[in-house]
Amino acid sequence: MEYLPQVKFVRLFWQQLNGMRCVKIVPIKEYLKEDFELHLCSAAFFSPICYNWAVDGCGAIDEQVSMRPDRSTFKVLPYYPTHASVICNIFDDEGKPWKYCPR
Repeated sequence: MEYLPQVKFVRLFWQQLNGMRCVKIVPIKEYLKEDFELHLCSAAFFSPICYNWAVDGCGAIDEQVSMRPDRSTFKVLPYYPTHASVICNIFDDEGKPWKYCPR
């Protein structure tokens, strides 16, 4: 995929289980690395809806997950042309799609 030279940052979007969209901004140089992914604690996805971690089905607070961009969703933002956006998929620590990923 060809990237426009004016793009300096990429906004990585993911969705929490309650439907709230979250974003992390990274430099384009990091995003362009072939093996790029971000590692997060699963608590980043549950905190707004599951305050009691004993609730069945809420997952483990210390579970590691990784966000990988779906590069087919890369779009330059027309209102901010030095930024682009991309939607991420979430994977567990074994590389399998995370069962709580709303995508």
